[in-house]
This record gives sequence, C-alpha cells and structure tokens, in this order.
Amino acid sequence: NSIDPYNDNKYTGVTSPFAYYFTQMVVKKSLRFISKQYPVGYGKSIGDAIAIAWLLGVDPENDVLKVVGNPSLVTNNTKTIVDIMQKPFFGKVFPTFAKYFTEGANPMDMFSVCRIREGVITLTDSTRPTNVRVISKDTSVDGIRAKFLFLDDICRSKDILNLKQHQLDIEMYWNQWSTRAYDENDFYIVAGGTAYNVNDILSVLIRHYSGGVMVRSNLFKYAYKNQTGDCVFIKIPAIDMDTYRSTYPARFTLKHFESKRSIDDKTFEAMYQQNPQNPETTPLAYDKLQTYTDLPDGLSEYSLALLDPARSGKNYVALGIHRVKTEETAYGTKIEKHYLVDCIFELTIMQDVYDKIVQKVLDHHIIKL
Repeated sequence: NSIDPYNDNKYTGVTSPFAYYFTQMVVKKSLRFISKQYPVGYGKSIGDAIAIAWLLGVDPENDVLKVVGNPSLVTNNTKTIVDIMQKPFFGKVFPTFAKYFTEGANPMDMFSVCRIREGVITLTDSTRPTNVRVISKDTSVDGIRAKFLFLDDICRSKDILNLKQHQLDIEMYWNQWSTRAYDENDFYIVAGGTAYNVNDILSVLIRHYSGGVMVRSNLFKYAYKNQTGDCVFIKIPAIDMDTYRSTYPARFTLKHFESKRSIDDKTFEAMYQQNPQNPETTPLAYDKLQTYTDLPDGLSEYSLALLDPARSGKNYVALGIHRVKTEETAYGTKIEKHYLVDCIFELTIMQDVYDKIVQKVLDHHIIKL
C-alpha cells in the first residue's frame, strides 16, 4: 500500500501527495509546477503514465509533451500510457471512451494515431493533431505545442558530475521545453526524477520555483509549497528519519535501505533521501564556503578587489570587494582572511559600469585591484 502505508489518513503516503496535487492542478488550475522526487522503485514513471492517461480521459482535447532523459525509455513510456487506456476500467471511468469497450469493439480504435516506438498518440475523439508526444531530451521540439509538460529523469546517473551536461539541460528547459505552451497562463509542469547534486536540472528548478523558501504541507509530511502556494515540491525519503522506518514497507524493508546506505552514504542521500549533494569536484559549492551573517570587528581600513570584466560586448561584470583580518587557526597559525563586504555583478558593457567601479574604489578605499 503506497497510498496510506501507516494508516494516518495519507499523511505519510508515498503516492497520495502527487495524486492529490495533480488533481488540484488539472481541475482547479491552482498549481503551475509540481516536482516529485521518489526513491528508486517507488513508481515515479508509472505515476506519470497514470496521470497522463487520466488527463486524456478527463478531456480528449488535453495534450502533453513528455521529455525523458534516456532515449531508450521513449517506447516504454508511450506503451505504458496506451496499456492503461486499454484496460476495461478506462471505459467505465470515462464515458467518452465506453464505446471502445462494448462487445465486439476494439479498444485500439480510440487512437487515430498510435506510434509507440516514436512516442506519438492521437485520440480519435480529439481535434488535436497530437495528444501525447514522448521524446528524449536530445530531440528537437520545433513545432510541438502542449498544455502539460512532463519531465522524467532528465539528469542521468552517468552525468552526476557533468556540470556541462547540467547546464545544457537547464538551457534546454528555459529555451525549448518550457516555451512549448499555447498560453503561458494555462501551462502546467510536472518534473520528476532524482536530484543527484545541487547543480542538476531538478535541483535548479526546485530552487527557482520555490524562491528558496518551502513550507511543509498540512496534508502530507513529504510535500512542500512555495510562499505563494502555486508550486508544490514532493520529496519522498526512503527512510523517515523521525520514525526511522521505511516509507514504503509493503515493498522495501528498513533493512534493505540500511544495506544501500552502508555501501555509499552520499549516493544514498541523493537517490533515496532526496538530499542532493555538492560534488567533491566543486570546491566553491556553497556548503563548502565559510559564511557569515555579520562582519567581525577589526577589519582593515583598506580594501582589496578583484575585477572580472566583460571583455567584449554585453556580458557579466563582476567586482568583489574584500576587507582583511588576521586570524589565528586552531593550530596556532596566523592567516589573513578576506571578508566580502560589497560587490558589483551586472549584465552590461564595460563603458556603462566604469563610473560605478570608480565610486566603489573611493567608497571602500581600494588599494589593490
């Protein structure tokens, strides 16, 4: 039982948060973005297929673009949707499709186009040229429009440390996939997968749509909302650390997850606990920096600065300004620490920022640039 495994009115349910909030998204149009992070084997992809089949049953005019990270999964994702829609219950739940399940009828007749290997589905009862388009992330989306966008495991495990691939995925989202809407005010996004590290696409989208602040849902322990309430973030851990029990005991025991954790704790935190990690090869990752909320006493009267100019045309100009303090380490060694006190970070041309740089030099008594 993944809906209410501990009989607490679905509060610690695994599949119930997505079922509830996706219904809110479709029926009430109160949500515009849902992310869902599940441990491996918790049914994330089948949940997508059920949601898409339900969308088509509710309204044959709905259309979906689903993007998957692994090209070999296009066929399987499409086939799963088709298989669900051919089950007899589909005609009982959705009256429009009842005629395809009468005696002598062929359920496949509900599709005017069904090219499973190509990821294309069109319903006979729809005026849309295509109702479902499943593509890999490397496929062009030119000419495709949809009301619903599903992203599924865009970041592949082999690319955990591939910062260039993460950046390419994020660029594809903003420049391609998220631009496929007919109407930006009537466009809905579901992003699922494993957030392997803080640089991958799912982590970046969660930070963007949450605005850096997430509030726990009153209904579900593992669901959160942004401050405006129009985005939901579902993070199902394998082990609930408050109760120290498996969140899906019908399928996975606590001992199973403990053995996974003992092999590689950091990978377990990302893939099973939904805590993306900063890769070891990123020395300037935020959680590896020394941070402070208030500047200490005893800083130098002068400042040092480092300028990264826009070398040609319009680009980012960065100027970091630091004051210095000599401090003693735990081993008695004296070191100079540089505290960031001010900065310039603007997308502009150099000619437009010279006066600001000069003013910063004067304000902070910069003696070395």
